Amino acid sequence: MNDGLSFVMLEDKTYGVCWDKKTEIWDLVIPDRFLDIPVTMIINQAFSQCKTLRSVVIPDSITKVGYACFDDCEKLENVKLSSRLEHIGAGMFKDCYSIHHINLPESIHTIHVSAFKGTDIEEIIIPDGVSRIETGAFGDCKWLSKVKLPKNLKTLEGYTFLGCSSLTHIELPTSIENLNNSSLAATALEHIEIPHGVSIIGPSLLSHCKHLLSINLPSTITWIREFAFWQCDKLQSINYNGSKEQFNRIKKDKNAFLDIPKEAYINCIDGRLEI
Repeated sequence: MNDGLSFVMLEDKTYGVCWDKKTEIWDLVIPDRFLDIPVTMIINQAFSQCKTLRSVVIPDSITKVGYACFDDCEKLENVKLSSRLEHIGAGMFKDCYSIHHINLPESIHTIHVSAFKGTDIEEIIIPDGVSRIETGAFGDCKWLSKVKLPKNLKTLEGYTFLGCSSLTHIELPTSIENLNNSSLAATALEHIEIPHGVSIIGPSLLSHCKHLLSINLPSTITWIREFAFWQCDKLQSINYNGSKEQFNRIKKDKNAFLDIPKEAYINCIDGRLEI
């Protein structure tokens, strides 16, 4: 039964699937074939604002998705993704407030802009094959407490976990080279270790982290950008894996240490520095 579904022929002569916007759908099982031709894609905004949708099973024939496929499906709770899905589309599950858990297949290589923004997921394991997590992918996931990042990830894009106010555990892989604007801002982290190899602390990287007590910085840091630690009200120490002389050579924007507690200090390998 394909009640409520519409199918669109794609350029490669397979089908894309979407909702007819009229039929109420509660539990969706997308077929892997239509008229004996494979269904390979969920098209742009296919099920966006389907207010009755509670669950979805995406068959292994689906390898691609458009943007905002399930955006604002407020009752959507259970999702089984295709084991051959190549990416999580931009805004794919944005504002799906009822999603608490989701398993990402090993086939995924990219998580696009705002893919899970505003969902209620609690933990996420991102497969090691993922090489790119785009801007705001997990922004405002208020219940997200634990994240496992892929071991070869090189860049944490801007706003990736901004506003994840329950996030207490994230381990940055040693492959990380770039930490961009506000990517970990307004989280519940108490401690963060920046891996060796990172050279720039991005603007507002850890701003508004109200529970942050300590930060470990590698000696590879060359630039600390504006508002990097702004309003980290409980910050006690920045532990720098280099000498005082090395730390003093780091380029620091004017407001890099704005509103850090007066009693906080820089702990270098050869002694302390005042901030």
